[in-house]
Amino acid sequence: MTSVYYSILIYKRDWLDEKIGLFDPYLQGISYQGSVILLSSASFALSFAFFALAFVKGGIYAAVSTCLCINFPTVFMLLRLNVFNNDSRLLYVGKLDGMDHYEQVFGYNPIVYYMLLGVPFGWGILGVSFRRVLESIFLHNYSLEYSLLCFILCLLVGSFILSPDIANNVFPFEIKRYKGFFKFAIVSLILMVICFVPLII
Repeated sequence: MTSVYYSILIYKRDWLDEKIGLFDPYLQGISYQGSVILLSSASFALSFAFFALAFVKGGIYAAVSTCLCINFPTVFMLLRLNVFNNDSRLLYVGKLDGMDHYEQVFGYNPIVYYMLLGVPFGWGILGVSFRRVLESIFLHNYSLEYSLLCFILCLLVGSFILSPDIANNVFPFEIKRYKGFFKFAIVSLILMVICFVPLII
């Protein structure tokens, strides 16, 4: 799989750069939107390995829910490339000498959001809630209505966690900056706990 990635980067670099801005024009390395593309590819590949592991540990329902839900963070970020891109690293601070002035900030780094917020949510809480839905339908282990409510709650919270641009309009701090992101991460962890509590009742 790694060789395929590198082959695409080597032979389609100009095309990818033109379409999505795969590489950062100012810093050496891949851009934020390029990171989302590679993360999504890696996530899809890893989901097959996790399917086998989850099947051995928890059976078919755990395998299916894990395989699907681990891709939620990257699919969501793919659909929101207009947010998780290099433009988020520029913060408008006002006019200076009649010209718009921007500050370079942390922005919405997709790797950080995926590792700190997306992974524990998609691979954990969302997967558990979806497994309960499947078991409610096929095994009648839980109330289907209650399981669906928990799953919908998890989807809504997960979508909010991976929508820092929307959260920026809700909270009084700037999430594009480091300090603001850490505050948002704490709020997100609290929301994850709130989602997890109904799943253990």
